[in-house]
Amino acid sequence: MKRVFLLAILLMYIAVPYGLCQQNIQNLLGQRVRGIYVTNKNLLYALSDLSENYDIPIGVEIYQENKKPIPENKLLAKVEELYKSLPEIKKSQYIEGKTVRESLDIITQINDDYTWIESDGVINVFPKGKETVLDAPIRYFKANGLTELGIKDAIVTLPTVKSKSATLGMELSWLYIGNLRNINSNSQIYTFELYDAKARDILNYVIKTGNKHFWYVYPTLGGNVSYIYIGYL
Repeated sequence: MKRVFLLAILLMYIAVPYGLCQQNIQNLLGQRVRGIYVTNKNLLYALSDLSENYDIPIGVEIYQENKKPIPENKLLAKVEELYKSLPEIKKSQYIEGKTVRESLDIITQINDDYTWIESDGVINVFPKGKETVLDAPIRYFKANGLTELGIKDAIVTLPTVKSKSATLGMELSWLYIGNLRNINSNSQIYTFELYDAKARDILNYVIKTGNKHFWYVYPTLGGNVSYIYIGYL
């Protein structure tokens, strides 16, 4: 009987944080959006706006078809060509008065190559029917006194992540892009362990428990390879 009682107490302590987490994310998703302009060109901006203004932890995986590597001496011309060939704004909507949940539906309807799910208190947005480097399986990951930058660097050295990126014809970059205001001055120290997870679960843990609320993975063209940038906002 004593063992059963102790087991019940243990299960209660495990269940309570999960329940609170689910309740919190449902409350956040129920907030009313005051106004956001969404187009088929501003997926990252629209999602980062939701994350920043409504305290929603969001992770975004951008997909780009891998193409033949570009010689270094032709890279600038190719970038200018890509810039000129960006898709026109064909779909747009000003969202006001909708819930965050409804806004996420609208954003992924306008950017219809993408979908979203809620995963343990974090919103993950990713391309439909496409594998990304963050699908890499992680049997065990330990962060022992690492900052956000240290965790990112640890991710890109994991064997399964390197294998997945090679399969996709990508090379993970250690570079950061985006709005990284004072990222070094307000970095946190993380110590945690994850078992039987995916690479994205590591990034999800960071934005769920720390002072960053948004991560993104963005592939782009490099000199001899295609790079995948990982960044926080």
